Parts: sequence; structure tokens; C-alpha cells
Amino acid sequence: MSERQRFWLASLGIPLWLGYPFAFWFGPIVARSVRCAGRQFTGEFDDCFNDYIPVLEMLAFPMTLLLMFPFLRFAFALYAPADVKDGWRWRITGRMNGDACFPSLQLFAGMLLLWIVFHVRMLPVAPAAGLLWTYWFFWIVWLLIEIVVSWPSKQRFE
Repeated sequence: MSERQRFWLASLGIPLWLGYPFAFWFGPIVARSVRCAGRQFTGEFDDCFNDYIPVLEMLAFPMTLLLMFPFLRFAFALYAPADVKDGWRWRITGRMNGDACFPSLQLFAGMLLLWIVFHVRMLPVAPAAGLLWTYWFFWIVWLLIEIVVSWPSKQRFE
């Protein structure tokens, strides 16, 4: 894979990362709307009608911005070629790349895949959740490509 393709794939992590708080916020809303479609409030609180205040979901927005630099450093390091030149494209990686930090970066990407499974398990299989399913699918594909691209070439086919 060329250096330019790697750079653009790494850059795709930016909108994926910035979209996370929206997926985190709307995931439970979509699940509730599918689960409770057509139900009316009867005067008693239950799983569809409760007084839940989404405090944790409100923290997703500032936490995403707070953790953006470490995430971008991780994403660009995994996509960085082994023979990184001192160019502006890979400056955020420092001295890290998939070869130099093997297997810790690849294992962390695998942990992110488990994090995605945690979110996807709560989504209903319904047309209303289609956009969220698409978002998480792009995350999975992006991480799998990242793991394959960053795997050291001398160990790739052994």
C-alpha cells in the first residue's frame, strides 16, 4: 500500500472518532424507540418510560475531544509505513509505527474491536438503526485494514 493511501486511511479515523459521541448518544435512543414503538405511557415507570438522565452520554462529547490527540497518534502510528521519512504527514506518530510497536498497537486495535462489539450488541436489527450499523461497520473495516497494513511484513506470512 502506498504512503499516500496509508495517510488517507489514517485520516479517515478523524471523522470516525468525531462521530463516536453521536453514535454513543443515539444508540440507546434508537434501541428504545424500536423496543417501545407504539407503547403509551400508563402512569407507571417501566423499561420504556423512566426518569433516566443521560449523564454518561453527555460526557462522551468532551471526552472525545480530550482523547482526540492520543487516538490520532494511535491511528496514524498504525498506518505509518515502516520507513517513515521525516515528512509532515507522519509527524504526529513520533517514532511509532506498526513495525516498531508490534504487537502492542495491533492488540490495542483488537481491543477497540471488542469495544465496538460492546456497542453493537445493544443495537436492534431494524431499519431505524441502519445508520448506526453502517457507522460501526466502517469502524470494524477501518480497524481490520489497520491491523493488516501495520503487521510487520517479515511476520505477515509466517
